[in-house]
Amino acid sequence: MQVGTLDALWRYPVKSLGGERLIRSRLDTAGLPGDRILCLRDEGNGEILSAKRLPVMLGLQARYDEKSGGVMIVTTAGDLIDSADPFASALLGAQLGRVVSLLPLMEDDAHYRRRVPLNPDGVKRLLGLSLQDELPKADVPDEVGLVLRQYVTWPGSHFDVAPLHVVTRQSLEKLAGGSDDIARLERYRANLVLDCDTLADWPERAWIGHRLCIGDAVIAITQATVRCAMPRYAQPDLPDNPAVSSRLRDKTGHVLGVYARVIRGGMLECGAEVGVEPNLGERRYYDIPAFAQPGREASAPSPPAATGCGASQK
Repeated sequence: MQVGTLDALWRYPVKSLGGERLIRSRLDTAGLPGDRILCLRDEGNGEILSAKRLPVMLGLQARYDEKSGGVMIVTTAGDLIDSADPFASALLGAQLGRVVSLLPLMEDDAHYRRRVPLNPDGVKRLLGLSLQDELPKADVPDEVGLVLRQYVTWPGSHFDVAPLHVVTRQSLEKLAGGSDDIARLERYRANLVLDCDTLADWPERAWIGHRLCIGDAVIAITQATVRCAMPRYAQPDLPDNPAVSSRLRDKTGHVLGVYARVIRGGMLECGAEVGVEPNLGERRYYDIPAFAQPGREASAPSPPAATGCGASQK
């Protein structure tokens, strides 16, 4: 059954930095090629950095070169930093005011692990909630919650939870209540933005546990997306807007959009038809890499990178 069309396509080569809008892209089982392939690690505490804690990261923009596999980062002043530059980490650290390492994906438990696991109050702070607020009711599977309390990103990836984040134009417009600023796609950092043929509120929520067919690609909608404070923060051409957080709290209970995993890859192109394929037995969680299985002893953090990320990827 057709439910709409693919309206916009985005990828974010470096976790928590600004991304790039695409017209078309291949979709692999690991997600969009070039999406969140790099991260910045805070060498002060050894954790992967996120704009949840350091909003200034959103002022930097990342672009992926599909031919070379490299990433170019644009600073707020318009200067370019090549991920292969041996001084890339130092240059980015100067932008952010701290010592950082620009790093690729690693088969290393410590690369993704939090130094201190989150307790319920820590989860609230991470989401930008007060300690008196209730945690969002997003029906997150217990297995997922356990992993997210121990890891900054899903082990083996730089994604928060899943390779794809999906949101609909209809949900953004309902959230915004007529505000063009609140409705801006850049605030919500979705990979796929769909335009739906429905008058239903929050249509993507009805797809949890089902599959979407986009061209010849198939994705499984696994769970709702719990929203943190990031959408309100300033980005290039977007001001800091506390009203975004207020609307998310009052209208959605801090739940907007859905996560998805890839069942079958293919070519995605804006304008492609999107259909829903009922599949109530779909798994709603992701496999945990062997190095991050429960019961395994955590490894020590990797030493700071001594060269640019390009050298690390060889």
